[in-house]
Formats: sequence, structure tokens, C-alpha cells
Amino acid sequence: MSPSGIQLNKTSVVVILVLCGGLALLYRFYWHTPSVEKKMAANTQPGNTQPGNTQPGTWFTQMMPVPEKIKEAAKKITVEKKVVDLTFEGQEMKIRTREPVLQVESRGDVLLLHGQKFTSETWVTKCPTLPFLGAAGYRAVAVDLPGYGESTKGEVGAEKRGSFIAALVKALKLTTPVIVSPSMSGSFSLPFLFDKPDTVLTRARGYVPVAPVETEKYASKFSEAKIPTAIVTGGKDASIGPKARKNLAALTNAKDFLLKDASHPAYLDDPETWHAILFTFLKTVFK
Repeated sequence: MSPSGIQLNKTSVVVILVLCGGLALLYRFYWHTPSVEKKMAANTQPGNTQPGNTQPGTWFTQMMPVPEKIKEAAKKITVEKKVVDLTFEGQEMKIRTREPVLQVESRGDVLLLHGQKFTSETWVTKCPTLPFLGAAGYRAVAVDLPGYGESTKGEVGAEKRGSFIAALVKALKLTTPVIVSPSMSGSFSLPFLFDKPDTVLTRARGYVPVAPVETEKYASKFSEAKIPTAIVTGGKDASIGPKARKNLAALTNAKDFLLKDASHPAYLDDPETWHAILFTFLKTVFK
């Protein structure tokens, strides 16, 4: 008999210990989960869960939280502005670029394009993806596309935009980069990647489309492409997003991420989740 008057046999003790252990584990892996992981679970729907999104996403295994040391390091990263001289179709162009200064050897190359209302500066001041990628150890280059920001004025014809990106990648000395392509820039990234879908991996390591335009033009070719893809869409995007998301689902190595409370430029509304998706994707494709 115990001093309290309650008799405990060995079976009771074992049961109590098991229950205590279970509660400790539950606390560790749920209540004590880091805030970014909770936010990811609440604000995204990863995994092709919506109609039309049926591919298993073979590149994806699990979400990787961004280490605090990378977040802190990003605050100290310097982003340089440069001008790249490019000759394309007989025309001399000056392309404005922004690129973080790396303190370590690059893990891989990333090319960031922009939407209709934005420029390369977006990836520094409105959504600090460039310093984040620099802190994570990637050579990341954001550009002002021709006719935008501080680059050469005038547009590149629709039929030449894929070739322009090929020339740009060469001029920037990027090696099979991951292409980040929001909205309007889909008219550049899609022909570059999918005009010849069977050889796409010779041109790019991965693709991160954010509600890009013109997906319907390449929908019939997506099933032939094996490129790892992270499809990002804002749950409140009532314009291009839903159609682009449905079309891109035909890609055979794609993972779908719906940021429930974000609008068309989803990265602006939820940069923390956006960076967690990028971190996970790049860590996977640049193994």
C-alpha cells in the first residue's frame, strides 16, 4: 500500500508510464511544433489535392522548415545591381539584374523573372527572396525583362521569348538554373522550357511557376516533361491562377501548393510560406 492509500501494481505503473510517454511525444511533435510548420499546415494545401491536380509530385517528400540562422543571415546579405550586355536577334540590349553577394560556394543557380506590374526590385524590397536565397547559398539572379524597369525598352516578340531566355541564361553564365516565373513571365519561361519538353532538363534544373500566363498553349506538352516543378497559387486568385494550376497539373513531376489566404502574387502575401516552399524545393533538386 502506498502512503496515499492507493495500491499500484506493475501493470498500472507500465500503463501510466506509456501514457506519460505518449503525451510527451504529442507535445513534442504537435503543440511544440515550430510556428512556421504550423503556419505551413494552416495556410497551404500541398499535394495536388484539388480537381485537376492528380500527379504524385515525385520530387517532394516532406516540407523542410527554414533554419533560423538563414533567416538571420538574410538580413545582412548585400544585393548588387548590375547591367548585362546582351545581343539578341541583332539588337544590343542592356538587362538590369540584381544578385546577392555570396559568402560561400554556390549550391546551384536560380533565375527569377517577374510579373506585369513588377521588376527585379520586387525580389528585394517587396518580397526579400534574393537575400533569402543568397543566405541559403544559391546564386540567384533577378532580371528586369526587356521593356520593364531599367532594362532596354521595347518588347521581345512572342515567338522569340523562349530564345531570349536561352540567350539570357547564357549571358548570365547560369548552369541549368531553376526558373522562378510569376504571371506575365510565363510567356517567356514556358516556351523556353516546353517547346521541346523531352529535353527540358538540359536547360533547367527545376521550375517554380506562380500563376503564369499562357499555360493553355503548352498543356498538351506537359505530360512529356520530367522537370521537377513546384506549382504555387494564391487561394484568393480569381484571375489566372485557377486555370494555370489546372493546366500545370499535367506535369508528371509536379507538386502543388495552394496558399489559401494569398492573392495572385502569392509570394507577396505570404513570403514566409513562399520561402519555405523554395527552400524545400531547392534543397531537393540540388542534392
